[in-house]
Amino acid sequence: MTLITSQCVVPHSVRDVYDTIVRVGEYPHFLPGCDFVHLVQQEDDFLVADTSVSGFVFRTRMHWSETDGGMDVFFDNAFVHGAWHVMGCIPQVFSRSDGVAQNSCVSRHQTHIQLRITISAGLFYPILRIGLSAMLPRLQRAFQKRLDDLQRNCK
Repeated sequence: MTLITSQCVVPHSVRDVYDTIVRVGEYPHFLPGCDFVHLVQQEDDFLVADTSVSGFVFRTRMHWSETDGGMDVFFDNAFVHGAWHVMGCIPQVFSRSDGVAQNSCVSRHQTHIQLRITISAGLFYPILRIGLSAMLPRLQRAFQKRLDDLQRNCK
C-alpha cells in the first residue's frame, strides 16, 4: 500500500473548508474529472455517494467528527482510504530562550489542510499510485479556488 499526502494553508475558516469537503454534491462544479455525484444516504455525520470520475463510477463512504481546533473527514471506497485533517490551529515549533521547543499556533484566520490517501492493493494499484500522485496538487488547487470563489460570492 502507498500513502500519499498533501498539505496546504488557506485563508479560510475551518468551517468553510469543512463545508466544502462534505458538500460532495457540488464536486462536479469544481473538481477536475468529476462527472457526477449521486447521494445514496446522508446523515448528520456520514454519507454514502456514488461518484463518477473520468467515467469510472465508485461508491464512497464519508464520515466526520470534530476535533480540538478542527475537523476530520474520513473517506473510503474500493480503491482508496483517506482522511482530510482540517485544523484551525497551525502547529509550529518555537524555541524558547532555554532551548526547549514548545508548540504554539499561528493566526486563526488561516486553516491548515492535510489530505492523506492510502491506495488499496489490487489490479488498479499501479495506475492509481501514479495518477493520484499527479492529481493531488490539482485537487488541492481546485478546492482552494472553490473556497476563494465562495468567499468572493459572499461579499
